[in-house]
Amino acid sequence: MSSATDNINTRVDKNDVQQHHSTVIDLDGIKEKLSRQQRKRTYQIEQFTSNHSLIVEQLVKRNMVENKKASNYHFKWGWSWNSLFVANEHQIVNHFPNYDEIGTKSGLTTNLNRLYRRSADKIVRQHIETFFPRSYLLSNQSERDSFLLDFYRPTTSQQQCSTSTNTQSLLSNNDDDVHFQSMDMSSTYVYAPQPHIDGTNNIWIAKPSSMARGVGIKIFNDANQLLQYTKEHEHQFIAQKYVESPLLVMNRKFDIRQFVLVTSLNPLTVFLYRDCYLRFCSVQYSTANIHDRFAHLTNHQVQKEYKGDHDIEIPHNQWSLETFKSYLKNNNHDRDIWNDMIYDKIKSLVITTLMSWPSEGHRNNSFELLGFDIMLTDHYQPLLIEVNSNPGLHLVTDVVKSHHPRAINDMFKVIMDNKDQWYSAADINDHDRKQQLFGDWDPIHVGHHDENLKTIQTKSKAKFKSLNVQTVSK
Repeated sequence: MSSATDNINTRVDKNDVQQHHSTVIDLDGIKEKLSRQQRKRTYQIEQFTSNHSLIVEQLVKRNMVENKKASNYHFKWGWSWNSLFVANEHQIVNHFPNYDEIGTKSGLTTNLNRLYRRSADKIVRQHIETFFPRSYLLSNQSERDSFLLDFYRPTTSQQQCSTSTNTQSLLSNNDDDVHFQSMDMSSTYVYAPQPHIDGTNNIWIAKPSSMARGVGIKIFNDANQLLQYTKEHEHQFIAQKYVESPLLVMNRKFDIRQFVLVTSLNPLTVFLYRDCYLRFCSVQYSTANIHDRFAHLTNHQVQKEYKGDHDIEIPHNQWSLETFKSYLKNNNHDRDIWNDMIYDKIKSLVITTLMSWPSEGHRNNSFELLGFDIMLTDHYQPLLIEVNSNPGLHLVTDVVKSHHPRAINDMFKVIMDNKDQWYSAADINDHDRKQQLFGDWDPIHVGHHDENLKTIQTKSKAKFKSLNVQTVSK
């Protein structure tokens, strides 16, 4: 009897052990599965951003997986800071909280003008005069008045006007204008003439403060017409001196799209992509018809609407940098104009421009890919036209099909693979080592860290208010 009972107990004990053992295995499996999921880094892409396929490709290469719903992503690429919904400081995102302080026309104008007026360094002021066509924020009354004073300035004047005494002398031919008579001269500030861009036709360009892709841009040589146009939109425009004598290629105007990567605002850390490309107008340049957008606006979104014949020597209105270098050599007795006269000036232009970006907007694990639009004068002086915080990445021409994938591939080397090397980048003299770490992104500037800097609130729904882009402090 006891023997049978023992057998039954033995079978029960064995079953219990097997069941218990099975349960342990299942728990371990669940733990392992959860651990694997936790180890997987996730990304999110805001779908309406410009061609995100290149971004996704690089993320997948790094074994990241898409997570459309959760807010605890590791990486997000979006159109603006407010669309990122940043939850913690460890999330990597493609905008700083105050990205619009550099990536909009109003923000750029406000901050470069502020740097110009506040800088005690005469060299900085002179440098800005060489590369930034003077610009006024028309939504601000005093700047609107300053624009009018600049517009009606005698062309023979070579003196900067910044006081009421000097500005009165500008009105000699306009004493009967009621608007001039009502001006508060003490609040106006007229920037110095820029003979290398001014020309003889007094042409100005009106640009919407926050728009892109050439939308709303018009060119005028009549101040009243310009202000009538901007008034229809509550003057949410900037007025910028038009470059009347740009360098032309085959009688066509062009600009240079230069990619810039900012990985930190404190210290300011800047990488310049060594390659760039040119964007051409479809129609030969002339100031005789300032309303022809196809002769004056180089933006691809504008030029793609042109229905006429295109120059076969400039396919799709774009050139690679190598093609441009060859052109310059062929037209300058084989001299390397790009490296001798242009590239270093572009570096300096970029650094000074970014020095105007308020560092209070710094956030660890934010970065900014910027598209600088740069023109050249007929003496090869680079001029900053605007800065784009969401440069297009569409692969629409052979030129950008080569340029963009390389730039984005190397960008991820900088922002993810070798981010611990940023601050020592300037001290790396070995070209091959730099190439290995950053590809063709050239580390051109690492500034000083400000330990006492108070950064702004970094919740992505919070609006940056430390600077008012509607005004320019004196």
